[in-house]
Amino acid sequence: MKKVKKFKYIDWLEGKVVLDTCEFEYNKGEKPIIVKWDDFEENEILKIKEKQKQIFEDNVNELLKNFQDDFLKRLEKSMMKEDLLNDFLKQCFDIMFAPIPNYEIITLKEWNCTFTLEELFEIQRYIKDVVKNGKSYGYDFVHSPNCVNQNKLKIHSYIYAQTIAEYYVWLKHLTESNNSPFYSLEENKDVPNNQTDNILENKEVSKPNPYPNIFVGTNDIAYLLFSAWHQRFINKKSVEANYSFIIRKMIEDNLILRLKHEEYILFLRTFDIDIEKVRNISDCSTTIKTELYNDLKTAIVK
Repeated sequence: MKKVKKFKYIDWLEGKVVLDTCEFEYNKGEKPIIVKWDDFEENEILKIKEKQKQIFEDNVNELLKNFQDDFLKRLEKSMMKEDLLNDFLKQCFDIMFAPIPNYEIITLKEWNCTFTLEELFEIQRYIKDVVKNGKSYGYDFVHSPNCVNQNKLKIHSYIYAQTIAEYYVWLKHLTESNNSPFYSLEENKDVPNNQTDNILENKEVSKPNPYPNIFVGTNDIAYLLFSAWHQRFINKKSVEANYSFIIRKMIEDNLILRLKHEEYILFLRTFDIDIEKVRNISDCSTTIKTELYNDLKTAIVK
């Protein structure tokens, strides 16, 4: 027997029902009517999805305008405009790509806001999958604007991620406008666009390899990857496993020279890291470490 589709677009729009694809909250004894996509006819589903997309884009545009207005107000009063721009660019970049500190609450240096560990993971996953790799997450997580079971004070991680990505692009494009206060800065004159796109944490594209007897290449890119890993694990337990992993992975990716174990051990001692041996990759690999390594490599090794 064919299941009767009893709900319509208007039920969702008026907040009478809540999709099970959305996060929701309610008081005890006031549980909402929770529905699945199967509870709607196909034409009703299309209406909802179209509205969800519009709500998502409207929220991104509103938040982006707030960010832009705030920056322009600061810029007008700033006596160090170039530094202000660089600070904001770096803050955007760090939100999108920097290693995530292992704290329940993360506070941004330049901006007066905080994230939970889970929120920052979701933001970086969205940036990697949707913004960088062109995948689609859809908009199933978007509530009707009339839903009383959503936390309207909380910005969804995907909305924030999309906004930060667009804000980052907008900040970079400021330097390309003839009316921009940055246009005449010496460092931006006659610089090809592909060079201005290279910002990790320094203005230089790269520096010489500081350890040519360890890292592959003439520049410091491989070293920066190791350094980012070191900053993440410097105070963690399982020292031998953590540093064996980074060495093994960088050897696999032709970023560290193939040397005797003793040479790696001596190198690590220059960073006050003391291990007895470099373990095999099978003895030190975990899913979390692999994902973190891949994210760092994506951000640093262009």
